[in-house]
Amino acid sequence: MPHAPLLARFRAVGRDAAELTPFGYIAALTAYSHAECAAWRRRLLTYLRANRDHALAVLGALPGVRATCPEASYLLWLDLTDALPDGVISGGGSAYEHLLSHGVALSDGSTFGASAGHVRLNFACTRETLDRGLQRVQTALAAAE
Repeated sequence: MPHAPLLARFRAVGRDAAELTPFGYIAALTAYSHAECAAWRRRLLTYLRANRDHALAVLGALPGVRATCPEASYLLWLDLTDALPDGVISGGGSAYEHLLSHGVALSDGSTFGASAGHVRLNFACTRETLDRGLQRVQTALAAAE
């Protein structure tokens, strides 16, 4: 049975028609009801911001790479159009396919309506995993030259 006052607060905030699963309800109730959860959330946000800033610094040093700094997510949009030779994308390929062929599994931008030069990078991971992925991106871009 839903917690009526909390459900009323969720509905009052917006008109989002997304369904709230039982797990989502319990997670939200826990996250906003316990002081230790607030401390955990602050630590998580600090960690994610550090990963975001690190990824932006590494990617910003790569020629032709444009990254969009997210404001409310742990996902970076990368435009690799200028970082890849004309033949990679204009020849019917995509940045996603090129990176995947070099061991980098990012999200394909075309899935979200972006062009073939766009990919999405999830930085909500350990720094070790992030660094390994960023190194592979560098290697994949260098191999395309």
